[in-house]
Amino acid sequence: MPLDQFAGELIGGFPGLDILTARNLVNKAWLDIREDGLWSWLTAEGPLAVPNVVSAGLATVTNGSPLVVGDATAAAVWITLALANPPLASPLLGQGRQFRIGTGSPIYNIIAFDGVNTITLDRNYGESSLTMNYQIYRSYYAPPTPQDFLRYMAITNIGFAYTISGKFLTFNQEQLDRMDPQRGSQGDAYVNASYRTAADGSPVYEMWPAPVNTNAYIGFYQKRGLDMTPAGVTPAVDLPITLSKSLLMSRAEYRAALWAAKNVNRYRDLAGINWFKVRAEALVEYNKNILDARRQDFEIFKNTWIIPKGTYMGFPVDAAFMQSHDVDIMYSGLGGM
Repeated sequence: MPLDQFAGELIGGFPGLDILTARNLVNKAWLDIREDGLWSWLTAEGPLAVPNVVSAGLATVTNGSPLVVGDATAAAVWITLALANPPLASPLLGQGRQFRIGTGSPIYNIIAFDGVNTITLDRNYGESSLTMNYQIYRSYYAPPTPQDFLRYMAITNIGFAYTISGKFLTFNQEQLDRMDPQRGSQGDAYVNASYRTAADGSPVYEMWPAPVNTNAYIGFYQKRGLDMTPAGVTPAVDLPITLSKSLLMSRAEYRAALWAAKNVNRYRDLAGINWFKVRAEALVEYNKNILDARRQDFEIFKNTWIIPKGTYMGFPVDAAFMQSHDVDIMYSGLGGM
């Protein structure tokens, strides 16, 4: 049922209500429903493009300048990456790749490439001027759908058959800094940590250890959802078939009743009706409908998974891993079981 049909039904019960206001009230009601919990129809999955590390040739950096110049070998490789996925450079945080000199040095975001031999960093280079080996790889990742992303539920490394889950999806920068302040660990990621927000406010994450091998990482995540759209507008957003129309309309009427109470003196036909009573009755109906909808949705999909005791790491752990990582900090110091 398109947005304008819901809006038209609302207009029929509230004299003076115009189509734009009705659309707005319906979408506010739709937002209330989406924010009521973790719905099955707001889950999705998408790939996280993990490229191989690039280190061919040499790079020249200058203290106080954001420009990095590659020699002929480096520039030849950079040109091939300009339109790759992910691209060599992007002004959008979480979409492009990162640069560093050697290992253990600060990481910079690459925001531009001149198409010849020079990349631009997101800030002036703060270390000594030199020409030496470098690394270009991807540490920071925007979600598959940044515009309505809510949270990850799992990230799976398909090639190595393990899943990042539980607390390892929700690390922060303070935790990573305690474990690896220089970000020297590289290989395959088994931690997903919040990094920063992009310019549009969407979240960007750091995967750690920095993934430097091309692998298929698939993110399974919860979305916030988008507003419903009128017919002919793309992307088309409509009410999921598993939700009843009465659920949305009862919430829309709840919101419209407040609009009516505020506009009694403006529209004569609104006078003489106790709109606060109408609002209270709509709320009672909505509360019943939302409980039914939550129960039915849970019967369709169970979206809450608790990691079984004894499998807390969430990824393969062998003797080599135990000997090369500070497992005490990871397991106990950061709230292990």
